[in-house]
Amino acid sequence: MTNKLLCTILVVRNSVSVRITMVLELVRKSQAYMPPLYRYKPLSQEEVPVPAIPKKPKEKWTSREYAYATTGFANVGRFGASLSNAIHGRPDSLGMQGVGMTVALGMLTGPITFVKGVKAYLKAKKLGDLWGKVIGMVNTIRGPNETLGALTFSTFRALSIAGAYTSGKALTVATMVFNHFGTATFGLGYIFLAIPSIIGLVKNGSFGKELAANPGKEIEILKKELRGSYEKRKAFVDRVKAGKVKDKDRDISVLTREDLSFLEREAQGDTELLKKLKNAYPLFKKGREKVLARKTGEETVRLIKELGERTPGKAEAAVILKQVKKEMAWSRFYHVAMLTFCIIGMTAVITGSIASGGTLGIIASAAWLATGIGMLGIDLHGLYKAWQAGNIDLKDKVSFVAMNALLFLSMGAGIALSGGLAPIIVGSIVSGIYVIIGGYSYLRWNQKEQTSDSTKHQF
Repeated sequence: MTNKLLCTILVVRNSVSVRITMVLELVRKSQAYMPPLYRYKPLSQEEVPVPAIPKKPKEKWTSREYAYATTGFANVGRFGASLSNAIHGRPDSLGMQGVGMTVALGMLTGPITFVKGVKAYLKAKKLGDLWGKVIGMVNTIRGPNETLGALTFSTFRALSIAGAYTSGKALTVATMVFNHFGTATFGLGYIFLAIPSIIGLVKNGSFGKELAANPGKEIEILKKELRGSYEKRKAFVDRVKAGKVKDKDRDISVLTREDLSFLEREAQGDTELLKKLKNAYPLFKKGREKVLARKTGEETVRLIKELGERTPGKAEAAVILKQVKKEMAWSRFYHVAMLTFCIIGMTAVITGSIASGGTLGIIASAAWLATGIGMLGIDLHGLYKAWQAGNIDLKDKVSFVAMNALLFLSMGAGIALSGGLAPIIVGSIVSGIYVIIGGYSYLRWNQKEQTSDSTKHQF
């Protein structure tokens, strides 16, 4: 009985197996007659859906862009009024001189720029970053120039107002001297602004050519640039061993397995040295982020960091590279725009220094207005990006809207009121309020450590 049952099971199993094989064979043959849409085809790596790149998490919003944008609004209003006056042969109103006292904010931003420039230079020196040292040195010089420009132009505007109610040769000479000296600082300021953009434009272009010349290896090149060459990593380690890098606790969670393996080889079994290298190496990685950001942009740095040691598929790599190229194109546009408006600003400085009116005076005023509009556009884009990326609170929103509304009202009063104390009082009051609020905003921003050097400022 048992043998009979086993035989029956074997027969049934063989019969089912034969039928399954026949069905599979029929399906395989029938696919040749099916439309492509219905044919079964395993998804290749390129066809696997790639998740959207996650957006950068929002951070606490700071007010640096607010301070620059409000200055830009004041400048555009003054430059526009000056152009109108130059065309109609009228002198600038005293109210506009009062509004121009917003330049005093540079007496605060100058020292901060100087300190940050020194720190950036010293940090770049530790990392062996040549161009980082150049930018740090430029900002170190730019800081005192900002302070000097703010001091001389504030004095010039005050003397101009005083000259409307009193006269004297000494006052006239002093007004002229401070005007020319302040104008010279403007010219130097545009040169200092242009240098980082020249460096950024050259680095962006050369790196873009390197990526284009190596199709299929772009992600690898980006990772290598972020990681740094062996020679640069070894040079940093040697500085740590020589005691040239301050030994303090840093976030070692950013170290990858490759980093740890490299540091362990360099330590050669010395546990105390390995601890020092681990604490110091995040500084090197932060420096490499700045180098890559200088060539591409901060969003590219974030995307490559998120990849880590993982190698993306072709589809994911294509999405990342699209973002990288988009950011690099914007970076080039930004640097070209900055250089263009710096050149126009220099034209305004030179033309204004030799013009006493007429056609040259109109050209100088038009150049100042074009520079003001261009710089305002750049600053507003920075404000927009900060608004998107940061969690801006109600206090910042109210402060920004209220101050700009007050600036527009004061400029309107300065233009509409041709004489008397009213436009002077209105312009001076709003400038004082602006300097207080703008100074507070700038100091509050300065309390937060920045991950990239600021290269934007206008008096």
